[in-house]
Amino acid sequence: MGARNVRIRMSSSATRLKEALRILFPAIAILIVLFEWSFSVRANGGLAATFDPGNSGALFYKLFRLAGLAAFTLVAFQVLTGPYMKFWEALYGTGFYRFHAYEGLLALLTVLLHPSLLFISLAYSKTSLSSFTRNIPFQFYFGPLALLLMLVTVSTAGLAVILNRPRFKKGWHAIHLANYAAFILAFFHSVTIGTDLTSPRNSLRSLWVLFFIAMVTGFLYRRCRSRARDSGR
Repeated sequence: MGARNVRIRMSSSATRLKEALRILFPAIAILIVLFEWSFSVRANGGLAATFDPGNSGALFYKLFRLAGLAAFTLVAFQVLTGPYMKFWEALYGTGFYRFHAYEGLLALLTVLLHPSLLFISLAYSKTSLSSFTRNIPFQFYFGPLALLLMLVTVSTAGLAVILNRPRFKKGWHAIHLANYAAFILAFFHSVTIGTDLTSPRNSLRSLWVLFFIAMVTGFLYRRCRSRARDSGR
């Protein structure tokens, strides 16, 4: 009876821990995005200054910045969760794979929103795109390249999930590695020309570095796991 009671208590503790983690991880993700937005809003002078409708061009430019922060973070979440799919499925169930694909679609839509808001801002301020990009560093073009890669990876992943094609999913895993390239392009795009990240000592820049380190760790883990699986055949 004693051993059985111990097993019951351990099982109960494991269940409580699992439930806590299922709440903790989404809460952390939401708090990260809110922290980034609050940083940008404070840099603008507060909520009133950020969402002031008096200057439409400036308003949409500030929304463009907020969308850029969210877009990079969602791409980072894609890259950081992918290598540990077994863990997430054990925590949330096998449906997490489908959620991962939908979150990728949300990331793509947010990435598309980012330049769309810029175009609206330029239109209101009567500034041509050629004038805006005249003196911008070449890292500006990393953003469109990352978007093209995401169009490939997200559409492929979406088809794999929607069509429920196992063979297609296997092919997608190889194509999905392009997410790492998209992340790297987006990282250097944001840290070199991003308005909220150009200061070398701000907290957002430190967070971006942590994202990058986590990405490298996940990539190495994925490669080691793949090699171990291949050698075991």
